[in-house]
Amino acid sequence: MIVLSIVTGCSIKEEINEAQRIVSLEDEANRERFSEEDQAIKDELMLTSGVFQFNISQYLKFIEKDSSISMEKRSNNGFDEYRIIYAGGDVIENITAKVDENYPISYSVDVIGTSEKIANTNVTPAELAFNLVSNFLMDAQITNKPLEMVINYNPKKQGEYKITENVILIVEEGEGQEEDKGLIFKLMITRTTE
Repeated sequence: MIVLSIVTGCSIKEEINEAQRIVSLEDEANRERFSEEDQAIKDELMLTSGVFQFNISQYLKFIEKDSSISMEKRSNNGFDEYRIIYAGGDVIENITAKVDENYPISYSVDVIGTSEKIANTNVTPAELAFNLVSNFLMDAQITNKPLEMVINYNPKKQGEYKITENVILIVEEGEGQEEDKGLIFKLMITRTTE
């Protein structure tokens, strides 16, 4: 009788432990699901608000460490406009924010000339610009992987590239010299309406 109660007691403990393990796994799965749903809601709010989740101050501190990059800032009608200049002026990153706010409301990259490689590199200005846009999208948490894995980008094709439901990359001709006009990469965020 004692042996039976010990066996039964062990069996009940195992069942209780198994039940607790299952409940724990279900709780963890629910937390992950709610976390994913919360993140999806946050992502949707970010995209529909027309605001990038991107800290300008941190970005500019990073830029200031590189002596080959220069930056200009000017205020214009309640907005701060930042021009970050790469490759001797061949690539210009433009970020606009409301005064006293630390996140951008618009973003674009201008490319002056696209065919010559940047001095001492194996990269053209257009390739650098595309990589800047790609990095910005990941830093802003709009994408979680490089842009070439998100869109089917053709460097010879201008036009619109859909990144998400609310975010489009527009690539259009720039204002360079006649034989090499350059490009402009612009991010367009649309707001959804209920």
